[in-house]
Amino acid sequence: MFTPTGGNIVLKGLEPDEMTSGGVIMPEVDAEVSLKGEVIAVGPGPLLNSGNRGHMQCKVGDVVYYPKFSAKRLEVDREEFIVCREDEILTIYKEKK
Repeated sequence: MFTPTGGNIVLKGLEPDEMTSGGVIMPEVDAEVSLKGEVIAVGPGPLLNSGNRGHMQCKVGDVVYYPKFSAKRLEVDREEFIVCREDEILTIYKEKK
């Protein structure tokens, strides 16, 4: 569906966690500072000065946190997606096993 360019990624937004693992309920204000999304498409990598492409750390299926104001919202067929540069991603979330 999407083919991002350069170092861009496309995310599908996920609902923010309302409770921490310790049972503390997070207020909405804190939940909006950074948002959570699932990577659904990844670009080929940023173009480097050498002419080569940089390596992308994110892959399709990763769950990531991104800052609220750096991402661009995109609506396609009444569904909302998020587009941002990979270098804006705060962290890739890995669930404990």
